[in-house]
Amino acid sequence: AIDTWPDERDGQWLEVRKLYENIDGGGPPAARRAAARAYYEEHRAELDRGAAVSWPEKQPLFDLMLQYWENPVTFDGEVITTDTGRQIPLSSCEEVVWWDPIPYGPKKQGRDQAAFAWMAKGPNGGGYVLEVSQARMSPQEQWDTLFGWMRRRPAARFAYENNQGDLERKNVEFVKQFTALKNEQVDGRRPYTHIRLLARKSKDDKTQRIASIQPGTENGAIRFARGGVGPAVIDLFRYFPHGRNDDGPDAIERGHNELSPKKRGGGISKPGRRTPNRRR
Repeated sequence: AIDTWPDERDGQWLEVRKLYENIDGGGPPAARRAAARAYYEEHRAELDRGAAVSWPEKQPLFDLMLQYWENPVTFDGEVITTDTGRQIPLSSCEEVVWWDPIPYGPKKQGRDQAAFAWMAKGPNGGGYVLEVSQARMSPQEQWDTLFGWMRRRPAARFAYENNQGDLERKNVEFVKQFTALKNEQVDGRRPYTHIRLLARKSKDDKTQRIASIQPGTENGAIRFARGGVGPAVIDLFRYFPHGRNDDGPDAIERGHNELSPKKRGGGISKPGRRTPNRRR
């Protein structure tokens, strides 16, 4: 999203828009976009002045401005665009970000990858896979990614696989950094103080769990959002269990399960505190 609009939107930005929409006529869409991009890069300092976006690495200002011109109505209210082209207002959905961490310690990592899945449940109960990422990461890289998600989607529920128990029992440094994030101030307020990280244990067989949602990805009960989920992740479902890696599909299944009405409670917030709502 665009948090702060550029200082000027009627001068040079209007020139970018003219090139993109090609008001004077002619040229295929790719050529018009390239011309607009070239002008933007030439005058970037002036065009970017005063602007701030939520996630410049994924959604840079140039792309967001093009999205705004294409559909100002849906731009102001975030929407999910599914693989079928249907649009659902994100404000009407329940969101969860699931984190499947790599077990800590070089001897424990093996071939596993850390995985993050951003999921949503629509008002009609349908499931949506909005974004998935998986990669080999150090513990600090995983934490930084998680904290980035918390700043980006503070209204979401956050949960992680806690089979190892590392974050709660062993890693005071993580809890220290998490508490620091909760205490961050933005414009005189603390927008992240309400966030909790829910600890979950996965007791069922991973293969069976992933297989249980495969029918939903095929019959439309679980939809993949355009842009956030690449074909590589979808192929992992298609060829499961014979794919090269199952961490992404596993994170999707765990996130989908987290959106069930039975899930509630849990979490860590301060060093030395036990997880609330957890049997002892």
